[in-house]
Amino acid sequence: MDAYAFKQQYNLYYTGIYGKQKEPTIEDWDKKINLITGAKTIDTALELFQVIEAIPPFQDVQSGFSYYWFKDGTYPSWEKCPDASVLEYKHEERDEFVKEHPDKWMDIKCKYEAKIVSLLMLWMGNSNEAFTTALKGIVIKIRRARITIQLWYEGSAEDVRDPLKQALECKGMEIKDMSISDIKESSSRRGSRSSSRKDDRDNSRSRNESSDRNNRNHSKRRE
Repeated sequence: MDAYAFKQQYNLYYTGIYGKQKEPTIEDWDKKINLITGAKTIDTALELFQVIEAIPPFQDVQSGFSYYWFKDGTYPSWEKCPDASVLEYKHEERDEFVKEHPDKWMDIKCKYEAKIVSLLMLWMGNSNEAFTTALKGIVIKIRRARITIQLWYEGSAEDVRDPLKQALECKGMEIKDMSISDIKESSSRRGSRSSSRKDDRDNSRSRNESSDRNNRNHSKRRE
């Protein structure tokens, strides 16, 4: 057996786009999520770093890109992990900061990328058995001015919280403890607000078009 073989196998999925790709309009989760390790699971430290080298780095992905590192046999969806708990950490900057200081924001992203590699090795390498056992998967979401790290787990939150703090090297950071149900409810509210804003824009556009037609008709009558 390889001296650096992991005790469990792992997979990497992703959603989103990178480079100059265009965002596809896909609502179905199973069609939206892509399995990178379909040919072979990650079984060793060497394979982990080969996958890391092959995937798009943080600086190349567009806003909305997410990485899903999960144990083999665990599918990263709310429906497949209904009983999981989630620890969530966010690093967020102001939009103005990202616009005015793109190099600094890029540096922040690169530093988090390195810390997440350490977190993956801590998890997969089984140096902390309780952490390896409890953790089902790690989700990393890259947004325009925010990086979100979610740890999906079962069991004690402390088995997961301390290794997360250790890997991110941040003692005073705020970490939320949620359930999958909490995340679904929050996502549903965001979807409702987004839909409401879209309806408002559509209604406003419709009113403007109607006003334009009325103005044109009024102008024609005067002529």
